[in-house]
Amino acid sequence: LLLATGPDKPADLITRYTLRERRRQLRILLAEDNIVNQRLGRELLQRVGHDVEIAEDGLQAVEMVQAGGFDLVLMDVSMPQMDGLEATAAIRIAEAEQDAKRIPIVAMTAHALKGDRQTCLDAGMDDYLPKPLNRQRLYEVVAHWTGTSAPLTPASVDVPTVTGEQTPAQKPIFDRAAALDRMADDEELLLEVIEAFMEDAPRQMAMLRRNLEASDAQEMGR
Repeated sequence: LLLATGPDKPADLITRYTLRERRRQLRILLAEDNIVNQRLGRELLQRVGHDVEIAEDGLQAVEMVQAGGFDLVLMDVSMPQMDGLEATAAIRIAEAEQDAKRIPIVAMTAHALKGDRQTCLDAGMDDYLPKPLNRQRLYEVVAHWTGTSAPLTPASVDVPTVTGEQTPAQKPIFDRAAALDRMADDEELLLEVIEAFMEDAPRQMAMLRRNLEASDAQEMGR
C-alpha cells in the first residue's frame, strides 16, 4: 500500500514481481568496530533478508569496497586505523580515479551535535543515522538509497525524555522497554546483545585506563 500511494510510487502497474524486486536481497557492508553494534546491526538487517559483511575499521572497509559487490555501506564515523570520514574520502577518490559507480555510504555515529550531519555529508557520505539505531529508520534509509522498499515494523515505544530537573538517581540505568524496542521485541536478541556487552566491557575499560595513563585524549574520546 505504501508503495502504491507513497511519494516514490511507480508509474506502472504493481504486481507481485514488482514487490519482489523492491524487496530484493542486498549485500551491505557494516563498518563498525564495536562488537555490540556489529551484532545488532547485522541481526536487524539479516532478519529482513539482507546479506551483511563486517569491516572492523576504516582501512578494512576501503579494501572491501574496492573488492566490489556491495549495494550500500553503513559507516561508523569513529573507528581505529582509519575513521569513517577518512575511509569515505578514500572510497570517493578511488571511484573518481576508476570512473566507478558511486556506492551509497550512510554515516552512523553516537554524536548528535549540531553540524555533525553536515560534516558527514561534506566528507562524501550520503546520509546520517544516529546511534542507538532505530530499526525502522535504518530500514527506511537502506531502502531509500538502494531503490528498494522498507519493511514495516510496529511503531516505536514512546520513551519519555529525561529533563534537566531530574536527579541522577531518577534516571533509569537500563531502559529495558527502549532496548527491547530497538531489538524488535526479540528477547533472545536482547540477551545476545547484553552478553556481547558484558564480554566487551572489560576490554573497553582496560583500553580507557591505558589511554588515561598515556594522556591520550583523542583515543579516550573515540
